[in-house]
Amino acid sequence: MATYMYKQSFRNFSMGYGSTVACGMFILITLMSVFTLKFITRKQES
Repeated sequence: MATYMYKQSFRNFSMGYGSTVACGMFILITLMSVFTLKFITRKQES
C-alpha cells in the first residue's frame, strides 16, 4: 500500500488520493495494533 500511495502522490500528482490512502493505512495499522495489544494482554492475564 505504501508503494501505491507513493505512485499516486508523486508520480501521478494526485496528492489528495495519496493522502486518503495514507489515512486508510493509518486507521488499518492502528486497529491491528489495538487488537494485537488486547490479545497479548488477555493472554498474559491467564
